Amino acid sequence: MSLLGFNTGYVEELYKRFQNDPSSVSESWREFFVDYEPGETATMPVLQEQKPARRETIEQDPPPPSGDGLPADAEVALIRGPSAAIVDNMEASLHIPTATSVRTFPVKLLTENRTLLNQYQRGIDGFKVSFTHIIAYGIVQALKAHPTMFSTFLREESKPKHVRPSQVNFGLAIDIERRGRRSLLVPNIKGADQMNFAQFLGAYNEIIRRARDSSLTIEDFHETNVTLTNPGMIGTSLSVPRLMPHQGVIVGIGSIGYPPEYQSISAASASKVGLSPVMTVTSTYDHRVIQGAESGSFLAYIANLLQGKEDFYSDLFEDLRVPYPPFVLSPDSTPRLGNAQEAAAEMNLVEKQAQVMIMIRVFRVLGHLQADTNPLQNNWKYHPELDPAKYGLTVWDLDREFVTGGLGGRDVLPLRDILNTLRETYTRRIGVAYMHLSSLIEKRWLQDKIETLRNAEDLTLDDQRRILLKLNKAEAFERFLHTRFIGHKRFSLEGGESIVPMLDLIVSDAADQGVKEVMIGMTHRGRLNILANIIGKSYENIFSEFEGNINPDTIYGSGDVKYHLGSKGMYETESGAQIELTLASNPSHLESVSPIVQGMVRAKQDCLRDAGDPDLLDRQITDMII
Repeated sequence: MSLLGFNTGYVEELYKRFQNDPSSVSESWREFFVDYEPGETATMPVLQEQKPARRETIEQDPPPPSGDGLPADAEVALIRGPSAAIVDNMEASLHIPTATSVRTFPVKLLTENRTLLNQYQRGIDGFKVSFTHIIAYGIVQALKAHPTMFSTFLREESKPKHVRPSQVNFGLAIDIERRGRRSLLVPNIKGADQMNFAQFLGAYNEIIRRARDSSLTIEDFHETNVTLTNPGMIGTSLSVPRLMPHQGVIVGIGSIGYPPEYQSISAASASKVGLSPVMTVTSTYDHRVIQGAESGSFLAYIANLLQGKEDFYSDLFEDLRVPYPPFVLSPDSTPRLGNAQEAAAEMNLVEKQAQVMIMIRVFRVLGHLQADTNPLQNNWKYHPELDPAKYGLTVWDLDREFVTGGLGGRDVLPLRDILNTLRETYTRRIGVAYMHLSSLIEKRWLQDKIETLRNAEDLTLDDQRRILLKLNKAEAFERFLHTRFIGHKRFSLEGGESIVPMLDLIVSDAADQGVKEVMIGMTHRGRLNILANIIGKSYENIFSEFEGNINPDTIYGSGDVKYHLGSKGMYETESGAQIELTLASNPSHLESVSPIVQGMVRAKQDCLRDAGDPDLLDRQITDMII
């Protein structure tokens, strides 16, 4: 049998391509095939010679009444190439004394925390997290706690030896279809036990990508000591796979679903009565070096991890920088089963309803404390008041409906939608704090605006292109100043270029709503960029000021004088509307510009009111302080 195990067929196909055209395979494969001998599967003819002899013996016996034997019209074909290699591998696996442990456990917490992870990953365009990603990582952590499970057996010179590898090389059984034919590949992730979840997720996806792109190398198949197979993807609930030589264990994970007797119940209804989907996991191990008790303990550890023990999900959320805590598993305090508990359950639901209203208010007050506003590092901190568990809410309540008081424009929502709205509104990339306002009208207006859109308005393709254009202009301007005026005193906008498309959107919306003029007050940093890309000041004037060509009639001093200058301009929006923009001059005492700009706006508004023209509204002039 080939040491490549399940991968022998794949290697044979590559070898044929190499023989026809060496350039058709990668350099690493060419080096491997230089001294490769495909005769490792030469036991096939011996087996084929033995089978006819057995058939002759059977033919001497009188045929049974049922008519056993091949039908006269049956087609018999010789098994060749990769398929023949698979035959050899399977027959060789029969010589390994294996045993199998089986464990079935609930995975309600797994399904809910995976949903929570993917909601966050979608928001940052991260990798989608599958059930297999989480289960595989849990298996790796269980292997670290039970290192015997990835040990192997070796016989040298008729002496049995117990081999204990230094790291987990985690094999993934991947089903590949090419030209209508299916083949099984088992590449491995080297040193999987040394990775955190974010690293493991990337390595897992990379090995899958290279398997589907036919870009695997021979190193990807070497030294696999653990294999994961997932027949559950096609609905199989339990599998006892074959164990290949030089491996300690192969783990099979079955399908996730409710027990057959509950198949007619919807997922939401099942959750309301405290029923969890289940999953069956098998551990087929080499009985020469691994015993049944160790395998059973190994599966129990996996079950405990996937049910939230050992801070498993907390570590996953921390590795992916998710800015809220995972769900935890606790008993359902309000199961809707039977009438004996109905009165107590109703009272418990009333208490939970009150807790939900308290939680909504706390998110509005303190949600910004968990907002992910630092792009350089993860500074998330756990706040118990923002954890649903503090309010007695569990994963079993996620499909139960509660009164919200108008959250997101809805009076009644399931708990999972309530939590999604609160987290996406208050704990994502923008921190929002407004509950300190004394005006109830202002607070309600802000709630309606941000909670309905979950603080993230959908952008059309044209909007996205315009934002990209503005960002490019802002960055190109800063890059030019940096390379052209080296050594000059600058107050760069680098790192804050997003203010340019933000101002573009604000000014455009103001113009569309009838505003005729905006007075702007801002700091030194980024002023030149705003002058160029928003106010419309010419590049010629800005660059000449860098050269020292300052208007002699202007009294501002020297040095960073260009960052004190103001300007006026007419801004044309994408819709064709025009609005006048005025950037107030700014002294070094930056705090003084805010009241000055507000005074300028108030004076112009008073002039409009004094004019008495009903067509002139004071809201046609407004201020903007940056």
